[in-house]
Amino acid sequence: VATPMWVSMLDLKTRRIPQTKDPNWQRSYDAEDYMRNARGSNLHRDLLTVRTFDELSQLTGDQKYAAAADAYLRYFMGHCQSQATGLYAWGEHMVYNVVRDEIEATRHELERQLPAWEEMWRLDPNSVRREIEAIYRIHIWDKETFNFDRHGNYYTGQFDDLRVRGPYAKHSGLYAFSFYFLYTKTGEAKHLDWALKAGQLL
Repeated sequence: VATPMWVSMLDLKTRRIPQTKDPNWQRSYDAEDYMRNARGSNLHRDLLTVRTFDELSQLTGDQKYAAAADAYLRYFMGHCQSQATGLYAWGEHMVYNVVRDEIEATRHELERQLPAWEEMWRLDPNSVRREIEAIYRIHIWDKETFNFDRHGNYYTGQFDDLRVRGPYAKHSGLYAFSFYFLYTKTGEAKHLDWALKAGQLL
């Protein structure tokens, strides 16, 4: 299916997705993620590229770059958000498989890059609100202490078993940033409260 989404990897010689597996693919710490992205589209891995395209349009005056970035974001929000949970199919463990035209894997996890909330909000604020509020509902398993699991089930929203839940400080920062962004748009006290409580875990 032709979509405006971008593939995560291209063979620079053929300008197509890789056709053969790198024999040393397991050398990478992110081996699982690497192999998924070899046949997938993962907006979370493209966030800096999206911003670069916006900058290109500002620098050149040619709007085709920003238009391509907007088309990617708009399509992603319209086709890669769980109807059941509101979570996006992106991050450390999920991709849209461009060969099979299907979402692959189940674990939602923000990782490293700050989400492009402002750019996405401009195109579809309801979608962004659903994702951020799903982070609170699904990742924060203790609503008092704000202890959390960095993983969230895209389809069911179920928590992982306590023995494998993993709260990392970097995720606290991503959650606090996301909740505070939402507060700047909604003015709702609960969103500020979430941001402050998530930030206290840093």
